[in-house]
Amino acid sequence: MASLFFNTEGNAIKTLFDTQEVYEYSIYDLSIFSLVWYFFTIITYGIWMPAGLFLPGIIMGGTIGRLYSRITWEIFGIAKDNKEAQQNALLGATAMLSGYCRLTYSLQVMMLETASAINMYIPLLICMMFSYGTALYFNKSLYFRALRTKQVSFLHEKVPKINRDLKAKIIMCPDPMTLHLVPKVSEVQDCLRSGHNTFPILNKHGILVGQISSNFLIVLIEKRHWYLNKLQHDEDDEIKDEIDLGDVKSKTLNDMSADKDQSTDNLNAFN
Repeated sequence: MASLFFNTEGNAIKTLFDTQEVYEYSIYDLSIFSLVWYFFTIITYGIWMPAGLFLPGIIMGGTIGRLYSRITWEIFGIAKDNKEAQQNALLGATAMLSGYCRLTYSLQVMMLETASAINMYIPLLICMMFSYGTALYFNKSLYFRALRTKQVSFLHEKVPKINRDLKAKIIMCPDPMTLHLVPKVSEVQDCLRSGHNTFPILNKHGILVGQISSNFLIVLIEKRHWYLNKLQHDEDDEIKDEIDLGDVKSKTLNDMSADKDQSTDNLNAFN
């Protein structure tokens, strides 16, 4: 077990995909190793550090594949050689990644090239499609949830049935408040006090180039990240001091809650 826990991620994957001494790890060792990785993966998911999700998925899936080989050998008495155990680890890693990443053919190509096992094309394809379909039936992918958590706008592939007949004027403002690429603090102040959550950004030609959330605007003001000359800097510092960020945050959250209550049916279709 120590050779699994105290190894790097890359070496742990090599150990799981190794064809030598396949049964040196007991059912207990593989079970504990997979559960520990699963626990720490769900704990660190979404935090502000590059923990990653791809390699943990390969490790957990490969461990489950090895665990399956061990169970069939000890409990059911089915003799398997090292090559078949490696294939089970490869199938487990592919199923795990396809399930929560929603990757399909690109994932299959990566796994085939990594393991150099072209003969596994059909088994990997069947395993991947079953895992993808099962996961798609129950929930969204982890990356989609991460985008929703960080309030990143995401264009859906299909319009939900409940929103197909929804008119734009119901959910959009006829005269939206906009910001320029380099706005004044007073303009940001007006936008934050409007109660809206997201504001479009226009370039000098009046063309839409992006959008920004009120949460990011509040952070920019708190950190005083100005893009101004010295004369304007002092003036905007005074404006910033006049802004009650506590009230702005409270008002923004209250307005967001009110908007969410008014359009719960519409938003639920996207969640």
